[in-house]
Amino acid sequence: MKSYRKLIFYILLITLFSAFLLPQVFALSVSVSASSSSVKVGDSVTVTVTFSQANIGALTATFSYDSSVLQYTGDSNSSSAGKISPLPASGPGLTSLTATMTFKALKVGSSTVSVSCSSAYDFDENPISGGSGSTSITVSAPSSSPSPTSSGSSSPSKSPSPSKSPSPSTSASPSPSESAPTSEETHIKADIPGVGVRYIFRKLPDGLNLPEGYGRVDISYHNETIEALSGAGGVTLLYAVDKAGKNAAFFVYDKAGDQIYSLFLLTIPEKTYTLLQLPSDVNIPEGYALGEMALGDRAVPALLSITDANSFLLYACSAGGEAALYQYDAKNGFFYPYIAPPEPEEPAPLPSDSEEPAIQPTPDKGSEDGTLTLILAVGFIVFFIATIALSGTLMSRKNTETEDK
Repeated sequence: MKSYRKLIFYILLITLFSAFLLPQVFALSVSVSASSSSVKVGDSVTVTVTFSQANIGALTATFSYDSSVLQYTGDSNSSSAGKISPLPASGPGLTSLTATMTFKALKVGSSTVSVSCSSAYDFDENPISGGSGSTSITVSAPSSSPSPTSSGSSSPSKSPSPSKSPSPSTSASPSPSESAPTSEETHIKADIPGVGVRYIFRKLPDGLNLPEGYGRVDISYHNETIEALSGAGGVTLLYAVDKAGKNAAFFVYDKAGDQIYSLFLLTIPEKTYTLLQLPSDVNIPEGYALGEMALGDRAVPALLSITDANSFLLYACSAGGEAALYQYDAKNGFFYPYIAPPEPEEPAPLPSDSEEPAIQPTPDKGSEDGTLTLILAVGFIVFFIATIALSGTLMSRKNTETEDK
């Protein structure tokens, strides 16, 4: 009798422990945070996502945001836009995996960056139930407004100065406003569109006030060597006066196109930009058309918004030498780098047979684990029923033996 009781006890004990062989499913914690919850148009912001769970192994997540407010520029693992794939755990025992994403602020507004994970596994390849998280980012307008300043003018009385001041130079040394009439020995005659005939200095006067970021340099102009100014980004300036040696001004010289045009400077606190002619191969964004914008009493080439009369795109060179399109809001006076809206994401190409399988688990892994779980569960139930049936049979035989005796 005691031997039968021990047998039944061991069978039930084995049945109890077999229940723990079934895959265990844990919940994943997703934490989303931004380097700054409030940024300005043109700023970059980094979003950090932390996925936490004991013995975490690998995962794939998706994220969403308002693409009209933020532009996705990349992440720490070079994943495609809309997906996050942190590097898999290098060994057992890790409790979290982290990924970062970078965005650029496009316009004033607010966007929620949401992250959702539905495919995750621990280091032993057991499935982990998904999780989600989000953070909000507010974009405001730039705090500083630019002050557009024209250093070129069609009116002689409002001609620009070679310095930052709108008036001609009044230094003690000879200046164009005080010099004698021009001559072929000291000047080269040129007809400048929108300005008229001007006389370019072969050699710049001493004591000349130079625009910030420019220095003297010798250049070749119509097979003659003259002195000019060169700035960051390769912008070249010529210095010219009228026939009487008055109304001095700097002009931009485009050597490639052999063009001379008025110099315009946009001055923002601590920054100065030189307006350039639009390149012939400029890529005109959708919603804009080629035209001119009034700046002071002159018109400068610009791209005009079809839907907003106060929005313009100007081609300018910064003091650092970067020439690019800049957005100018004439109504509010904002001036900031133009950021093209993101292009629609192309469908990811299907992997070829020659490509090696990814290190990370694929979504099919979840279905395989689900099938395995079902098989183990059915096996456990069958085993439990068989154990009860065997126990009943043994007890019945014991009672029969007792009655026979």
